Amino acid sequence: EQESGLVADLLLCMEMRDAYFLWRVGQVATIYYPAVIFMQDEAFSDFAAVQYLRQFDELRRSDLLSTGALSQATAKPPVAMVVQSPYIAESIFYHTKVRLPAVRPLALYVGARYRPNVTDLDSGELPRLPGESRLLVLCARTRLMMSHSCRAFFREGRRLLPKWTPLRLHLPSGDSDVVHGLSFAEVASFTAVVLVPWNIAVTTFAELYAMHVPMFIPDSVWLARLWPKQMTSYGKAHPDIHRELRNAPEHQPQHPTPYPSLDRLTDDFRTSWYWAEHFAHLHAMPGVQSFTSIPNLLWGLHEGEFDLIQASGEMRKETTRALEEVAPFWAGLVGRLTQA
Repeated sequence: EQESGLVADLLLCMEMRDAYFLWRVGQVATIYYPAVIFMQDEAFSDFAAVQYLRQFDELRRSDLLSTGALSQATAKPPVAMVVQSPYIAESIFYHTKVRLPAVRPLALYVGARYRPNVTDLDSGELPRLPGESRLLVLCARTRLMMSHSCRAFFREGRRLLPKWTPLRLHLPSGDSDVVHGLSFAEVASFTAVVLVPWNIAVTTFAELYAMHVPMFIPDSVWLARLWPKQMTSYGKAHPDIHRELRNAPEHQPQHPTPYPSLDRLTDDFRTSWYWAEHFAHLHAMPGVQSFTSIPNLLWGLHEGEFDLIQASGEMRKETTRALEEVAPFWAGLVGRLTQA
């Protein structure tokens, strides 16, 4: 790239290993903005864990947002370490005993907004029927195996409704890392979306929220039984994922493991509930509605019990408020990083 005259002024990385090595090799200011599980494969042996913590601490010493970082003389490019959710922030703290600021992504890249009355005739879909409501149900990617039973439950719930109901369900299965296979514009054309999270820090939530699509999420008790699915899958392949890279100061309160397992639900449910209750921000967002039962949710939608336009409006107002707060933060931070 340098031979062609293309040189990056700033790097944005969502995994620590990428952030560290690109920062060292590229000698470019870097933002580490994690959205995924902090611990990765190379950190599970004793030797690798030491090196992983060393790399994290080295990034931290050049972090403009850490206390005193600006006063430290260093020849290395500056770094900013910001995380995408409270859960990711506290899972990093669990491992490193370092707390990073959390700034949720606004996902403005989606470029689509809620338009429930639009039919894409070019897609080959039939025109909408008068009063028809189209509900998109996202149950997880197939590789997590959760989507099969989830979609079956929604199909059964749909059979309980009258045959003439205007409610139409769309139940994509997903494929490997693909969640739904739809464009953002297609998602924004649905009347509402049901999101059954496979993690409490799922990017799909931020994308749906940015489109202001009315969203239904399982209530916090149900969520506590659902979100460890991805952690269970990852933990089976990596039994040392619970490793703490640094010992906590004596008498300091500590989190339980951020990776509870559904295989030990009787023992781990309290841990699942702890994280869902304190660090899942999904239910606290304006416009998001929770449900406790699939049949009750579908019946309520069939009966028109939810004010979806009002919910979308609340999401739009919150996005505007957050943008006014977050945009100056990122603009100032990028300016400091590129001018340092």
